[in-house]
Amino acid sequence: MTKFKEYTPKEGAEYYMDNRDDYSFLDTLYRDSIMPAVLSCNYFDMDSVAHVLKGTTFEKEIQPVRVQKRNTLINQIEEELSSNSDKQCQAFQECYLPSLEMSIDSMLQEDVSDIMDDYAGGFLNYKKLIFFFGRNRNDFKKMFWEKFDTLKYQDQIMSYINNFFDNLNNEQNAYSIQMTGKAFKYNASISTPSFPVGLSQSTLRYVKKYTSKQKDEMVKEAVKDYVVPMAVSAVSGGLGTLYDIGNTAYDVNDVIKQIKNAKIDDDEMVKYICEHDVAYQIKNYYLDKWVHQVLEQVKESNQELFRQIVNNL
Repeated sequence: MTKFKEYTPKEGAEYYMDNRDDYSFLDTLYRDSIMPAVLSCNYFDMDSVAHVLKGTTFEKEIQPVRVQKRNTLINQIEEELSSNSDKQCQAFQECYLPSLEMSIDSMLQEDVSDIMDDYAGGFLNYKKLIFFFGRNRNDFKKMFWEKFDTLKYQDQIMSYINNFFDNLNNEQNAYSIQMTGKAFKYNASISTPSFPVGLSQSTLRYVKKYTSKQKDEMVKEAVKDYVVPMAVSAVSGGLGTLYDIGNTAYDVNDVIKQIKNAKIDDDEMVKYICEHDVAYQIKNYYLDKWVHQVLEQVKESNQELFRQIVNNL
C-alpha cells in the first residue's frame, strides 16, 4: 500500500499490472483500496489508468465513469473556448484596432500633406498660380488618387492582423498542448477587400473653393459641416473636450474659434478636410470589412481548436 501512495494513478496501475501474477492479494487490494481513488480522479489520470488496465475487469469498471468525465470535460472546454473567443475578439477591437486606426491617421497626415505640398506648395506657393489657368477640383481628384498609395494601407492593416493572429495562435497552441500534448496551427484566411475610397463631393467642393481662393466661403461652410458636428459630439464633455485628429489632440472650443476667425491657414484647412474625408471612409467602409473577417476567423479558429482537442482526448 505504501508503494501505491508514492505513485501517480498511472504508475500505480503499472505497478499492479507488473506484480499481480506474483502477488494474488493485489487484486483485492487494488479493487478495495485503489479503485475508489482512481474513480475520483480527473479525466486525464483516469484515461491513462484505463489504458494501462486494458483487458482487466477494472477497465470495464472505469469505462463508464471515464466516458462521463470526458463528456463533462468536453463541455467545459467548449465553454472556455467560447469565452476565449469573445475575449480575443474584444482584445482585437479594443487594443489592436485603436492602435491601427492611429497608425492610419498618422499615415494619412503624412500622405495628404505630401500631396498638398506637391499640388499647392513649393517656394512662395508658386504652384497656386496654376489654379488660375484651368486646374480644378477634378484635376485635384485625379492627382490625389494617382499619388495616394492604397497598397501601403493594405499592407499596414495586414501587418496588424498578422501580428494579432501570431499572438492568438501562440495562445491556442499552448492550450492545445496543455489539453492533448499536440500542437495546433490555424492558418487564418483573410482576403483583401476592394478599396472603394474616394474624395467625397463635399470635399471636392472645398477644394474648388480653395483653388479659386474663396477662403471666406470655404471657412463658413467648414464651420457648418465640420465644427458644428464636433461641437454636438462634445456636448457631454463641454466645448473644452479634446478632439483627436490623427496623433494630435485639439481643443474643440479653440478650434471653433480659430476657424470662425479664419486663423487657420487655408492650406491646413483643406488638408484637414481631405484627411477627415479619407479617414472616415477607411474606418467605416473599408476597415470594417477587414475587422469582420478577423472576428469570423477568431471564432472559426477556436472551433477548429475545439474539434482537434475532442478528436485527441
